[in-house]
Amino acid sequence: MGVLTRAKKRRLEEEDHISGLPDVILSDIVTLLPTKDGARTQILSSRFRHIWRSAPLNLNVEHLDGHLWSLPIFRILYKRPGPVRRFTVLFNKASAADLRLVDRWLRSHTLDGLQELEFHSYAEHRLMGVPPRPLPASARRFSSTLIAARFGGCVFFPDDGGVHHYPLLKKLTLSNLDISETSLHAMVAGCPVLESLLLLNNHGPTRVKIASPTIRSIGVGSFWGCGRLKQLVVEDAPCLERSLFFEGVKIDISVISAPRLGVLRGLHGGYHMLRFGINALQGTTIASMTTVVPSVRVLALTQMNPCFDAIVNLIKCFPRLEELYIEVPVWARLTWEETALYDRYCELNGALDIRSGKSC
Repeated sequence: MGVLTRAKKRRLEEEDHISGLPDVILSDIVTLLPTKDGARTQILSSRFRHIWRSAPLNLNVEHLDGHLWSLPIFRILYKRPGPVRRFTVLFNKASAADLRLVDRWLRSHTLDGLQELEFHSYAEHRLMGVPPRPLPASARRFSSTLIAARFGGCVFFPDDGGVHHYPLLKKLTLSNLDISETSLHAMVAGCPVLESLLLLNNHGPTRVKIASPTIRSIGVGSFWGCGRLKQLVVEDAPCLERSLFFEGVKIDISVISAPRLGVLRGLHGGYHMLRFGINALQGTTIASMTTVVPSVRVLALTQMNPCFDAIVNLIKCFPRLEELYIEVPVWARLTWEETALYDRYCELNGALDIRSGKSC
């Protein structure tokens, strides 16, 4: 083993490993940094000035109650030659002038090829009775390049005629939108490679029908009872693996064809009717069953009183359960008999593994 001399040790400590990386990797690193930190890398060397100017940028505009005019967005969009990969605009209150300014930003050539877009106005306008403003029309120009999109707190393209085509879009979140049922179905149908769909608090659709050859995950929520969605129909989803339902949504779920559906989370015992074909399940009560559902491996139920018979019902319907979660409401008042039944349920945990759903 050679002796590490003091001079050699000093050379190793002073060696610049970062500068030895290729420009492509350095560009990825700068892209992942917050905008301000990415800009500060220019002080490291003249090479980083080139990297900063050419690296794809993740640009976040969090406008709460100030003025969009005071933000240095124009300087970034019109003086920096490099592209923008993700553009996020979040604000509480937006005047007509603010939206015209955002529309100008979205028309910047620097945003050509944008892959991710988030535009969200928070929901205070509904509480104050103020109608939401429309999504800037210039957002449509990214339809051919977007991979992920999140739209919220606005009117979704009210004059679109129900025509949408997003050939690369894989992740879509629509929250607190005013959107027609026709536009929503057209949006989903116009995303041929869509993998993830999240619908929260939207106003307009009462029924959503999913027919997608690529979708893997669906989430539905209606916090504070704001949304109007009453029914979700999974008509044909051969790749669907997960369905998530968030607190507040009161809908019926009908699954006609989803052979890979393995995870169901957030089903409410009080007001979710779940149908698999002609099988019907209300909470833990089987209303009707002619065949079992072998694909479901993970099932999470909320607002349920513990009941051994309910566990048996669920295992009958979903014989291949690996994980079963039941959330008991904190406000539930159990009778003496129910308490004894709950104790029996807990004692059975050794013989009946509630996480594996398999009796010993």
